Amino acid sequence: MAESQHLMIPWSAWVEDTQFELALTDTLRTEMLAPADILGWERKQIQRALANPIGSSPIRELARYGQTACIAVDDLARPTRAADLLPDVMAELADAGISAEQCTIVVATGTHGSLTTQQIEQKIGREIMYGG
Repeated sequence: MAESQHLMIPWSAWVEDTQFELALTDTLRTEMLAPADILGWERKQIQRALANPIGSSPIRELARYGQTACIAVDDLARPTRAADLLPDVMAELADAGISAEQCTIVVATGTHGSLTTQQIEQKIGREIMYGG
């Protein structure tokens, strides 16, 4: 029987940020490809990235002829920190003439269950959720 190797996977990001140990046989070739992490980014870096996207015009230019906007965010099954990004995305939309009241945020759950109000607040942030 083949020896096993262990791969540590980020787990439970919204509860306690733990690691899940996955045992694999040595017959499999594995490589961990971690996503780019913006958690260490300062707000100015996020704003600079939104103002200068790669391969696209900035949101404020794309949205300037629109009257409303819809923003889809993933649910808690993914560790994306939407609350850290949404204030700056909303600012870009405001610069295009689309106010917060003209924006709808959709939590794209796919086949996952519905989120509670508390979970939605955790995902998108209190500021965005309640306009404060």
